[in-house]
Amino acid sequence: MVIEGFYLPSFYSEDIAIDADGYVYVAGKFTINATNNDCIKKYNSTGSLIKTSWYPGHSTDNATQGYTAITVDANGIIYVVDGQSGNILKFDPDGILLDEWVSSDRQF
Repeated sequence: MVIEGFYLPSFYSEDIAIDADGYVYVAGKFTINATNNDCIKKYNSTGSLIKTSWYPGHSTDNATQGYTAITVDANGIIYVVDGQSGNILKFDPDGILLDEWVSSDRQF
């Protein structure tokens, strides 16, 4: 749907993870203005949205299919897989990108 030249945003979820404190993280793709961006949504244990973090063109090769897998370690560090590039990204609990491991082989 377009309103005055603006596409309404859409979120496509791919994977879910729950941390030790009961926060729920959903990884996927956020589409706005016909542009796809990687996205992580964070919810509390009652289902209220806490934060949406989206990352336009973060990957080394700027290819994005959305995040297709997510996990959270015991320290709250978030790891996601970019479905297009195969890269693994590491975020702090607030969604700040800490590191990115670039995949040299997308056939795994």
